[in-house]
Amino acid sequence: MAGAAVATLLWSVVTSTGPFGEDTADKAPDTLRDVWSHHVKRLTERKTDEVLRDFAPNAKVTVQYLPENSRGTDVRSTDAKKNLEVLFNFLKGLREEDVIATDVEELSETTILYTWRAPSRKLANATTIAVFDSNLKITRYNVTVLFQ
Repeated sequence: MAGAAVATLLWSVVTSTGPFGEDTADKAPDTLRDVWSHHVKRLTERKTDEVLRDFAPNAKVTVQYLPENSRGTDVRSTDAKKNLEVLFNFLKGLREEDVIATDVEELSETTILYTWRAPSRKLANATTIAVFDSNLKITRYNVTVLFQ
């Protein structure tokens, strides 16, 4: 038993896996796709403060619900935190398994188009367009949600 533990430990050291591997937890993502994946993960966890770190200080966030007034008033201010909290409130109870047909497309070196839906939650379609600056921070974020 001890021999197996020692062998596993040695293998971890040699291959840089396990607890002795390179720690990437504190490294910032360095590609647009990686930044977006990190952002979506934080969104699904509803970690507002961590999501806000993805935004540039002057970022503008717009959230629109269709049909108009189906879920309240559209949020069109530049207050990213307020707008994300409103969005999280409308998506309350949405689980990762409710979301289907996700599609991520890099429209350019600085722009992501993200589409998804959750029919079981009466969410027919949602589209997010995110524009990034040269530091891979979001400067413009538009979310449109269509309810059934």
